Amino acid sequence: MRNKTRSGDIYELLVRYKAGKKDCEVYPNAFKVGSADIVLAKNNQSEVIFCDIKADTNRYKDEYYRVDINTIPDHIYMICVNPITEEVYWHPLREPKGWEDFWK
Repeated sequence: MRNKTRSGDIYELLVRYKAGKKDCEVYPNAFKVGSADIVLAKNNQSEVIFCDIKADTNRYKDEYYRVDINTIPDHIYMICVNPITEEVYWHPLREPKGWEDFWK
């Protein structure tokens, strides 16, 4: 059985790597407490957002569901990771304005 904490750490590293490749500053939460896993900044830090990273989990046969967006504060944007394809994307109900195409 996979360790959920280890898998979560791997997905956070994946998101940080992919964001860094997009010429974005990435600031991880060093102590793993609080509502944000990372802070992303672009355009010379004129655009800064706080983000929580969640893996989609496989339930109900082969369909994916996204973690309930209502479980995180309004000022936090959820980044989702597909654990099979490693695709990274915003939660569709809370995409930060100006960042909609960031993961494409």
